[in-house]
Amino acid sequence: MRKKLLALLLSAGLFLTGLTTFATTAWASEQTDSELSVGDIHAEAKEFADTGTKHSFRGSTNSTKGDSYWDQFSGHVFYDQLSPDEKALYDKLKAMSDKYLTQNVSAGLRFLNDGNSGYYTDTVTYSNMSSTQAFSVATIFFFENPQYYFYNDGIGYTDPIESYFWGISEPGTVSLGIYSGYADGNVRAGYTRQYKDAIDTYIQGASAYNNDLAKETYFHDTLASTVTYNQNTTGYNEDTTESQSASSAFLMKNTVCAGFTKAFSLLLNSQGIENVGLTSDSHAWNEVKINGTWYITDVTWDNNRWPSHDYFNISEYEMQSMDQQWAHSPLTYYYGIRPACTTAHTSTVDAVNLSDPAQLAGYTPSDNNTSTDDQGSSSTSKENKDNPTITPVTPDPQEVTITRPVKPSTFTVKRVKRGTLRLTVKTKARVSGCYIYYRLKGVTAWDTKYVKVNGRSKTFNITGLSKGKTYQLRAFSVDSKGTLSRGTKVRTVKA
Repeated sequence: MRKKLLALLLSAGLFLTGLTTFATTAWASEQTDSELSVGDIHAEAKEFADTGTKHSFRGSTNSTKGDSYWDQFSGHVFYDQLSPDEKALYDKLKAMSDKYLTQNVSAGLRFLNDGNSGYYTDTVTYSNMSSTQAFSVATIFFFENPQYYFYNDGIGYTDPIESYFWGISEPGTVSLGIYSGYADGNVRAGYTRQYKDAIDTYIQGASAYNNDLAKETYFHDTLASTVTYNQNTTGYNEDTTESQSASSAFLMKNTVCAGFTKAFSLLLNSQGIENVGLTSDSHAWNEVKINGTWYITDVTWDNNRWPSHDYFNISEYEMQSMDQQWAHSPLTYYYGIRPACTTAHTSTVDAVNLSDPAQLAGYTPSDNNTSTDDQGSSSTSKENKDNPTITPVTPDPQEVTITRPVKPSTFTVKRVKRGTLRLTVKTKARVSGCYIYYRLKGVTAWDTKYVKVNGRSKTFNITGLSKGKTYQLRAFSVDSKGTLSRGTKVRTVKA
């Protein structure tokens, strides 16, 4: 009903800002118990259509401190590792998003090249990076700031314009998509209050526990047991299901992997528990820092098998052994900035039995002779292993190491003409191929190119690079399971 009312309210008097094409992320809409199918995630960035006129920049893009209540839900792990230019874009997105969260500002309706239309925020500018890198920053921003529930993960952009002859330049722009139900500022303010109330209920429930593991368990179990997975594969409408937002988990109680991931991340952030949300081509999940060590937790897949803690605080290696679809292979822009989850699950990070009265009294692992060394590995006394407040999941295995293919034995790079580099790569092992990571020097995000080698030498070109700019490149072998080798040394060359 609210969607129909909003459509009537917004159908008149809305200012059109020109012909525009936007990027939209379409997430999983299917999952079954037997196959753990998570559908398809496909992120595609599309450029603004060239209307022959300069794009207008509406609204302020100055970085300002956001509302103190909502700031507690932002993560910082990825942000801390961005380059200065990437942080500048991220800060502009944050300042703009705070305006839409705390003020009754309406989003503009824009027509798209395919004949459809959508609601989008004001634009913010970026410079000294490619549009692909700007798209990566915006995607990371979505998952590190799940409090902005009104975003549908749509991204529109323009490329920076540079002239080497006349010295003229124009920054690129980014605009974020908003669900139609939240486009009107006054209507959105009402849903913001509902969203806050739903979050506060979870936070109040977590206040019964005084350690991170118990709080993590509480948030995981409450989401997994009270929110259903959206099985609606027929007539799936992202604009009404809002599955890319935590709103689908908190307000609708029906979501997919992106909604579970963002809701879980938001709640962990509220308690100061470090975590990140990750995406692959087909899935989204969390990595959580508990007792000084990073682990993978997938609320979606535990929800699918509830009651289950099979995917609670496990290592990357353990996840790979259970994930036959390779759904947990992060997209390339997470390379170099995501935490390494190499420590195997132990009883010290088992999901806590929240029904045990001892938990209500405030059980803490540190009171039961559990210690964590500087590397994050845990040691546990016999008293703690026998403590009935812990629900064992697995024995205490030794830390495991992921078996990786042999890295390329040959990797050379040279410029053949301005904007084009010629690469030669060869690997000793007969693996599927090689991934080439390349980026402008000083920029955090990497672009990638995949080539098949099958143990033989391969020479190929990378074109369309910024002429005269310095690039960094590394090569990785990849096996049939998608596991990357250790990288070669970085090659630095002008394009």
